[in-house]
Amino acid sequence: MASAKKPAASGASKKPSGSPKKTAPAPKKASAPATAKKTAGTVKKASAAKAAPAPAASKATPSRFAAPRENVWAVQLKGVAENLKKRGFGASVVSSVADAAALVMQKLLPESNAKVVSFGGSMTVLEGGLLDAMKAQKGLEVIDTFDMSIGMPAVLERRRQALLSDFYLCSANALTRDGVVMLIDGIGNRTAAVQFGPRKVVLLVGRNKICDSIEAGFHRVKTMAAPANAMRLSKKTPCATTGYCMDCKSPDRICSTWTITTRCFPAGRIHVVLIDQEVGF
Repeated sequence: MASAKKPAASGASKKPSGSPKKTAPAPKKASAPATAKKTAGTVKKASAAKAAPAPAASKATPSRFAAPRENVWAVQLKGVAENLKKRGFGASVVSSVADAAALVMQKLLPESNAKVVSFGGSMTVLEGGLLDAMKAQKGLEVIDTFDMSIGMPAVLERRRQALLSDFYLCSANALTRDGVVMLIDGIGNRTAAVQFGPRKVVLLVGRNKICDSIEAGFHRVKTMAAPANAMRLSKKTPCATTGYCMDCKSPDRICSTWTITTRCFPAGRIHVVLIDQEVGF
């Protein structure tokens, strides 16, 4: 029986071979691409199925971990504001630099009835756009201490005039959790103005400047604020190279005068705006 089936099979194979139209290997070639397409489609579906959960995971991660961190900062800044008020400072907490600028322009400045305003060197003030906003306000005289194009003698004269302004805006270099304000200055115009002179002083302070103690404040200034400002101003000081204070005697030294303000007098003269963002140096 098995030997009889073999000749039949060979005979069947010979019949199509006699026809040139039927011997074309097209069926095999056609089936191969179809298989490839199915395989490719399967691979694409499989890869898509594997990749699908990734976006969901990436979206869930920030909302899961960022919110608790932000809540912690909100609670801590509220505590710092309360401690500042106990020391006679005015204090507010805002969410962003833009909110800080709005608070100044819409509330703090109008309440002060200021006619003359000025500034101490502050990247936070510039970032908030307050210099331009005040220049655009009618009836307000702005002593621009940022304009270096007028030459250093004229800049120093403007800084002297700023000490008698009605409204003075700058930042602090460090702020302790229990409400002590720390500033460091190269010339002393900012430290002098915060202590005495302008009728109203507003300090914009990012949460990155909050420190546990006065000692920690000194450390922050020496390892961040002073080196960063020396680099920004292209000063030829050791800290601009090393990244931390070397207590140098360089002519370019920018940390000449320190002030530590433990109480505001008269009460409310200095208003600290705490910004729930990392801003400034």
